[in-house]
Amino acid sequence: MGPEPTTTGITIDRPEVDLKRRIVTILGYKSKSGKTRHIPLNSEALETFEIWLRQTSAIEGSSFKVRCFAKGNLTLK
Repeated sequence: MGPEPTTTGITIDRPEVDLKRRIVTILGYKSKSGKTRHIPLNSEALETFEIWLRQTSAIEGSSFKVRCFAKGNLTLK
């Protein structure tokens, strides 16, 4: 069995989630590389973000904690 993939924790704020385009934008100042990245959402991640956005629609400045794997996959927490 190979080594575990590298992971990093990140906070995603509501404006960074684009449900229509099915992407999450990781802004450069939040990433180790300093580059902004656009990560596509699979159906499960999209559904999770839709639920989160509905539940937090009245909460100003709400954010979502995630783990981002080296290959760009998101694990939502």
